[in-house]
Amino acid sequence: MKTRVYCLASAKGGSGKTVLCASFASFLGELGKKILLVDMDAATYGMTLLYLKEVNAHRDERSDSRENPSGIFDGKPVSLSRDAVRLSDGVSMIPATCSFTMKGQLEEPNIKAALAAVLVKAREEYDFVFIDAQAGSDEYSRTVMGRDISDEVIIVSEYDPLSAAGIERLKALLPDDLNYTRAWVLLNKMLPDFVNTFSEFLEVSKYLAPIPWDAEVVRAYAKRRLPLDLSHGNQFTLSIMQNLKKLMGPEIANEIEQWAESRASSIREPIEEQYRDAELELKGLLEQKVVLERRMSMRRLARMLPAVFAVMTAVSFTILPSSSRILSELFGKLSSAMTATLAMAVGFSAALFLYMSRLWDRSAENELEEARFTRQLTIVEDRLKKLELLRKADLETLVKKGPRDA
Repeated sequence: MKTRVYCLASAKGGSGKTVLCASFASFLGELGKKILLVDMDAATYGMTLLYLKEVNAHRDERSDSRENPSGIFDGKPVSLSRDAVRLSDGVSMIPATCSFTMKGQLEEPNIKAALAAVLVKAREEYDFVFIDAQAGSDEYSRTVMGRDISDEVIIVSEYDPLSAAGIERLKALLPDDLNYTRAWVLLNKMLPDFVNTFSEFLEVSKYLAPIPWDAEVVRAYAKRRLPLDLSHGNQFTLSIMQNLKKLMGPEIANEIEQWAESRASSIREPIEEQYRDAELELKGLLEQKVVLERRMSMRRLARMLPAVFAVMTAVSFTILPSSSRILSELFGKLSSAMTATLAMAVGFSAALFLYMSRLWDRSAENELEEARFTRQLTIVEDRLKKLELLRKADLETLVKKGPRDA
């Protein structure tokens, strides 16, 4: 496969092109591709600062071996073997600077010659090259957007009227280099609710899939790290995958699909574990349900006993109208022991009546407990249904409605 050189440009600063550039490279590196990043932003050194730790480590290592590394704007010839900073497996970077000393502005022909020399070697050693251009339309930016440097240009923009006007201005300034055949537009920092709608609308034009701007991405930007999640995925990662498939054609698209399927299997593992846990929880609740139903039956019976006791007493005194005289004669003939026993029986009956009355008073509490249990059972059953669907879902569904939402 022929090496492709992509330039990520923007009409104004703050579009997020540096993070997107690094994200494209990191994802392709995960696929086993060899990627070279080139920081051509002389104004901010954005990519270099993003990987400052790696740049400093590389400089210290080379200095120990008496080889002073150079960045593209340090004014010395750049060598891939000496100056490429290793970022991860398969991904390296030529920084804008290694010395971070202020120098006068270098002449554009010298910069172009240095970059062209790097790309000649890079096309022999790497699968893809991503150039992070300086925002705007200065001479450095025009150089890297030119067709004699990059094969395709991705104009990264936020979605607002000023940014849209900036895109048109860039295209007007460089009509040959930013024509329909080689220039893409990538809308970044779009609210997730609008991403799907705009993706469908932009399918017919040279627009890539919009990049969502949610809380997870904002936190990553704030911490100067990539929002990519190559373990469990997120909507940002899905957008990167979708754009790479559109940019790079069927061969890379097939590799991305294979990678996605392997990721889907790993994402399903915790879902399977959650499903087993939910099944055990449901089993426990069903066992508790049997005990609760038995207890509720006893309580319903207990509620009936006071009424039964009252009915029996009323019937007794109705059937035996002279019960007072009979009881009086009966007590007169009983021994003191028998009288005590009868008194105890009457006392026990009274205590039982009072106890049953208390159970009756607790009926509202019992009903609340039953309602709480029923609600808990419903929650577990609903979770099991969601997990059952996720066990069979594709990667996009797993990411959007993954185990954290189940």
